[in-house]
Amino acid sequence: VAVRRERVDTGEEIWLLNQYIPVTDETGKVERVIYLAIDITDQKQIEENYHYLMLGTDKTLLRAEYTGDGILLDSNELHQKILGYDIEQMRGKSILEFVPESEREDFKKNIWNRVQSGEVFKIAVRRERVDTGEEIWLLNQYIPVTDEEGRVERVIYLAIDITDQKQIEENYGYLLQGADQTLLRAEYTGDGILLDSNELHQKILGYDIEQMRGKSIFEFIPEDEQEKFKNEIWSKVENGEPFQVVVQRERIDTGEEIWLLNQYTPVTDEKGNVERIIYLAIDITEQKLVERRLTYLTIGVDETMLRAEYSSDGTLLDANQLHQRVLGYDINDMRGKSILEFVPEEERQGFENIWNKVKKGEKQQIVVRRERVDTGEEIWLLNQYIPILDQDGDVVSIIYLAVDITEYRMYSAQLQTLKGEMDALSYAVDQTMLRAEYSPEGILLEANERHTKVLGYNIEDMKGKSILEFIPDQEKEEFAKVWDKVRSGEPHQMVVKRKNFETGQDVWLVNQYTPVLDPQGKVIRIIYLAIDITDSNFNAKSSGSGNNFDSDIDKRINDWLDDIS
Repeated sequence: VAVRRERVDTGEEIWLLNQYIPVTDETGKVERVIYLAIDITDQKQIEENYHYLMLGTDKTLLRAEYTGDGILLDSNELHQKILGYDIEQMRGKSILEFVPESEREDFKKNIWNRVQSGEVFKIAVRRERVDTGEEIWLLNQYIPVTDEEGRVERVIYLAIDITDQKQIEENYGYLLQGADQTLLRAEYTGDGILLDSNELHQKILGYDIEQMRGKSIFEFIPEDEQEKFKNEIWSKVENGEPFQVVVQRERIDTGEEIWLLNQYTPVTDEKGNVERIIYLAIDITEQKLVERRLTYLTIGVDETMLRAEYSSDGTLLDANQLHQRVLGYDINDMRGKSILEFVPEEERQGFENIWNKVKKGEKQQIVVRRERVDTGEEIWLLNQYIPILDQDGDVVSIIYLAVDITEYRMYSAQLQTLKGEMDALSYAVDQTMLRAEYSPEGILLEANERHTKVLGYNIEDMKGKSILEFIPDQEKEEFAKVWDKVRSGEPHQMVVKRKNFETGQDVWLVNQYTPVLDPQGKVIRIIYLAIDITDSNFNAKSSGSGNNFDSDIDKRINDWLDDIS
């Protein structure tokens, strides 16, 4: 019998395996009892530890025990729960009952035969719970237990439910597939020897993995950068420090410029030694080109526009040279001061209303009059305030852009004066002259009232019709030649006799055809102006082209033509 006792001298717990052996005489009477005991304290401790170990194991591991022939002897609750069965139903049955029929032949040949020969075997398998049909993944381990002669008499089965890990592994696989579509990826040893890389890395840098595997990372670094890369980047990565850097490279196959955002991530072992370095990179060539174009754009803006940047509370952060020059100040004197320093006192209340809108995210544009601080000269500015928002929609800064429109304002005033003069001249022309507008093809687009009255027609009837409607049949061939010259950009003047469509009366006109050109010199329309000289105090010797007048009449006509020009 095994008993627990305490030592009298120390009080320590001891376990004894007691054996009592009776010694009898010739008659069978017990005359002596031999007591033998073995101190089994250590074994008891091992047994107790094993018991706790089994309790702990049974909470996390599937466990079963089979005979050497694969007959189920026992299993823990987790094994029964995960595989969905009752031990009383399955005890005494073959291990093959837990193996899908389609896998049994392979299981016997490649797994069980090796276990029966004394080999420990480990394998990950996919199964379904018998009770729910749910998918589960198990990492199975078969441990043969042999007798003194080496024969397998028991097989201990242990398994871990790795369903969650498999899901993570699957997701990681999808993640890698996604990453490989957008990221350059490579793996190096701690010494910088290339182990592997994805297709995008090979495609962007223009090489074949079989040519480069086993070579140093320095093969990808331009010679003039290698010393800097070694001292400032690689030395830190080798010591376990992640590093990120933007670099410009050229494709080996095409020579094209590319920009990469490189990240080197060291992977360490349990002792902190770097055993792998993962390289990830994003191709930022497009962003760099945009950045470059923005730089050029900023340079262009700074040549022509006043530019400044303010915080949302109106504090000046920066300004370009043109802003300083036109407003006559030095940035070092004004940086950190309020925008109100640039606003005259009498305008500040109104400006604050504008600024409040800008601070809320609204763009604002206004025309203002200012004076240069250094010279006192008047300047006119077209100001635009553009709020810059963060991801949450909050205004983080405000960009000020302005165009100096002082000259434009002066030109605009002159233009208004000129427009008034032109309106007066147009009114005078419409009171005294016939006016019409034609397309280059001779289609009537518009005409004034005097044109319709003198020639006796309704504008709505004639609009859209050819100029030839106003030309007598016997003159049309000759007029077509004149029109071709006008269409080619050559003005033409002539005296003609026409008839009023309504009354049939003769009408004498001094006609001028003036082509109007676009900026490229192409004729886009033709302006017709004419003076009615029917009632003038002279007589023509002939009609039609009006070329045979006496010298006095010729002079008067030429004066009129000069006035028209």
